[in-house]
Amino acid sequence: MNVEKINETQIQFMLNKSDLLSRDMCITEIAYGSEKTQQLFRELMEQVVAEYHLNPDNNQLKIVSVPLSVDSITITVSRIDTPPN
Repeated sequence: MNVEKINETQIQFMLNKSDLLSRDMCITEIAYGSEKTQQLFRELMEQVVAEYHLNPDNNQLKIVSVPLSVDSITITVSRIDTPPN
C-alpha cells in the first residue's frame, strides 16, 4: 500500500492486488461495504490519525475510492473543515 499526504486535509492511499489479497478481498467488495471493507476503512483511518495527524475531530470526512484497474484502487480521505459559528 502506498500512502501519500496530499496536504493538511487530504491523504491518498493506493492499494494494489497484493494489498487486497493480503486482506482476502477483491476490488469489487469495496463498493458494497462488506465487513472486510469496513475493517479496511477502520485500519486506514487509524493510520491517518496516527501517522498523519488528520484527526477528524468534529469535522466530517469525505472518502472517495476510484478504481485504477481491475486490481488497484485509490482511496482519498479528505477532512471537511466546518467554518466557525
